[in-house]
Amino acid sequence: VHVVDCTLSRNMMNGALLGGSVGSIQGWRFEGCTLAGNGQYGIWASPGPGELGAVAWGANSLVGNTLGEVGGRGRLDGWQPGLSFRPGDECAAWSEDC
Repeated sequence: VHVVDCTLSRNMMNGALLGGSVGSIQGWRFEGCTLAGNGQYGIWASPGPGELGAVAWGANSLVGNTLGEVGGRGRLDGWQPGLSFRPGDECAAWSEDC
Protein backbone atom coordinates (compact mmCIF):
# COMPACT_ATOMS: atom_id res chain seq x y z
CA VAL A 1 0.00 0.00 0.00
CA HIS A 2 1.47 3.36 -1.05
CA VAL A 3 0.11 6.29 0.99
CA VAL A 4 1.06 9.56 -0.69
CA ASP A 5 0.28 13.28 -0.25
CA CYS A 6 -2.19 12.85 2.60
CA THR A 7 -3.05 14.59 5.85
CA LEU A 8 -4.04 12.60 8.93
CA SER A 9 -4.83 15.07 11.71
CA ARG A 10 -6.94 15.75 14.79
CA ASN A 11 -7.82 12.10 15.39
CA MET A 12 -8.70 11.20 18.98
CA MET A 13 -6.26 8.27 18.85
CA ASN A 14 -3.32 7.69 16.45
CA GLY A 15 -3.01 9.33 13.04
CA ALA A 16 -2.39 5.91 11.46
CA LEU A 17 -2.46 2.41 12.97
CA LEU A 18 -0.58 -0.30 11.06
CA GLY A 19 -0.14 -3.98 11.81
CA GLY A 20 -0.87 -5.90 14.99
CA SER A 21 -4.14 -7.78 14.92
CA VAL A 22 -5.37 -5.73 11.93
CA GLY A 23 -2.76 -7.08 9.50
CA SER A 24 0.77 -6.90 8.21
CA ILE A 25 2.98 -3.79 8.01
CA GLN A 26 5.05 -5.33 5.20
CA GLY A 27 4.67 -3.44 1.93
CA TRP A 28 3.33 -0.16 3.38
CA ARG A 29 5.01 3.07 2.20
CA PHE A 30 4.31 6.64 3.35
CA GLU A 31 5.53 9.58 1.28
CA GLY A 32 4.68 13.30 1.36
CA CYS A 33 2.19 12.94 4.23
CA THR A 34 1.45 15.05 7.29
CA LEU A 35 0.44 13.36 10.56
CA ALA A 36 -0.30 16.17 13.01
CA GLY A 37 -2.29 17.06 16.10
CA ASN A 38 -3.46 13.51 16.86
CA GLY A 39 -4.46 12.46 20.38
CA GLN A 40 -1.84 9.72 20.69
CA TYR A 41 1.00 9.02 18.21
CA GLY A 42 1.36 10.25 14.65
CA ILE A 43 1.81 6.64 13.54
CA TRP A 44 1.61 3.36 15.46
CA ALA A 45 3.27 0.41 13.73
CA SER A 46 3.37 -3.10 15.16
CA PRO A 47 4.34 -6.17 13.16
CA GLY A 48 1.99 -9.15 13.20
CA PRO A 49 2.92 -12.40 14.93
CA GLY A 50 6.25 -13.67 13.60
CA GLU A 51 6.61 -10.75 11.17
CA LEU A 52 9.91 -8.88 10.76
CA GLY A 53 8.69 -6.36 8.18
CA ALA A 54 9.01 -2.61 8.21
CA VAL A 55 7.17 0.40 6.82
CA ALA A 56 9.03 2.38 4.13
CA TRP A 57 9.14 6.00 5.31
CA GLY A 58 9.78 8.85 2.86
CA ALA A 59 9.64 12.62 3.39
CA ASN A 60 6.75 13.11 5.81
CA SER A 61 5.87 15.53 8.61
CA LEU A 62 5.10 14.35 12.14
CA VAL A 63 4.14 17.30 14.32
CA GLY A 64 2.23 18.04 17.52
CA ASN A 65 0.99 14.52 18.30
CA THR A 66 0.22 14.22 22.02
CA LEU A 67 2.31 11.11 22.86
CA GLY A 68 4.98 11.56 20.19
CA GLU A 69 5.84 10.86 16.60
CA VAL A 70 5.98 7.04 16.46
CA GLY A 71 4.77 4.24 18.72
CA GLY A 72 4.71 0.45 18.54
CA ARG A 73 7.34 -2.22 17.92
CA GLY A 74 7.46 -1.83 14.13
CA ARG A 75 10.27 -0.18 12.18
CA LEU A 76 9.89 2.83 9.92
CA ASP A 77 12.78 2.53 7.47
CA GLY A 78 13.97 6.09 6.72
CA TRP A 79 12.45 7.79 9.79
CA GLN A 80 14.65 9.82 12.13
CA PRO A 81 13.28 11.20 15.42
CA GLY A 82 12.51 14.91 15.28
CA LEU A 83 13.37 15.24 11.60
CA SER A 84 10.31 16.60 9.83
CA PHE A 85 9.00 19.95 8.63
CA ARG A 86 7.57 22.22 11.32
CA PRO A 87 5.78 25.59 11.18
CA GLY A 88 8.37 28.32 10.59
CA ASP A 89 10.96 26.00 8.96
CA GLU A 90 12.61 27.23 5.77
CA CYS A 91 11.40 25.47 2.67
CA ALA A 92 11.80 25.54 -1.09
CA ALA A 93 8.99 26.09 -3.59
CA TRP A 94 8.74 25.95 -7.33
CA SER A 95 6.32 26.92 -10.04
CA GLU A 96 5.90 24.99 -13.26
CA ASP A 97 4.26 28.04 -14.85
CA CYS A 98 7.49 30.11 -14.98
